[in-house]
Amino acid sequence: MRFPTTAARIAQIINGERLGPDLKISGIGRPDEDGQGKIIFLFQEKGYQGNASCLVVKKKLDHPATQIIVPDPRYGLYLLLRALEPPPSKIIIGEKVVIGPGAIICRDVEIGSGSVIGAGALLTSVRIGRGALIGPGCVIGWPGYGFIRTVHGYRRIPHIGRVVIGDGVELGANCTIDRGTFSDTIIGAGTKIDAAVHIGHNVRIGRDCLIVAQAGIAGSAVIGEGVMIGGQAGIRDGVRIGDGCRVLAKAGVFKSFPSRTTISGIPAREHGRMLRACARIFRLTAER
Repeated sequence: MRFPTTAARIAQIINGERLGPDLKISGIGRPDEDGQGKIIFLFQEKGYQGNASCLVVKKKLDHPATQIIVPDPRYGLYLLLRALEPPPSKIIIGEKVVIGPGAIICRDVEIGSGSVIGAGALLTSVRIGRGALIGPGCVIGWPGYGFIRTVHGYRRIPHIGRVVIGDGVELGANCTIDRGTFSDTIIGAGTKIDAAVHIGHNVRIGRDCLIVAQAGIAGSAVIGEGVMIGGQAGIRDGVRIGDGCRVLAKAGVFKSFPSRTTISGIPAREHGRMLRACARIFRLTAER
């Protein structure tokens, strides 16, 4: 199966009950984006206020979209992704691109002019802008860490998204960036990433960010523009970090933060609040 398709066809594939008219579906959408013409799988029973043309849910919602009712929307997504045919493979390499020894260019790769691909890098399902630098040993576009538990054990969720790397992005050695599940993993133009950083599937990173070695960003996190992330910081899935934030080294970020916040600690808090809390703890222990 390929998009565009119909809601009736998708309901048949995922063994769901369709409520509402049949209509053309152009692709799979995210709940936080424009859903016109898209089908969106809702994993949590919360009120959805978006404009999706079709929803896959566990229970009927008070929403005008066509709805497909299934016992488990996650399993429904797995069935749909499994049924999709991969797009035609293409490899496009721009002018003055330098590819180091031992680098592997797999399927569906586009490299912009003037980019440099380091020795031993592996590229698949990725679009790289102009003037980018991909360090040696990087693995870009491998499927993300996504599994669903079935009666037959864990099954890997197929990934159909890509990685999109903007102009002037630099990646240090041995970085890994997972391709998106159904939407793209995006690295904004001008962002500089140090060695041994992992970026999970569906992550979106804004322009001109700085990310230091051994940081990890879990799936579907959204990082704003001009954000600095210190070494060994960890950011959980689905978290949103606003523009201009500073995430200090080794911070464990489990919730979202607004723009221009300095963040530290485990679990991470606003830096001033974390310092005051630490000071109280130190005073208490000094009194004993």
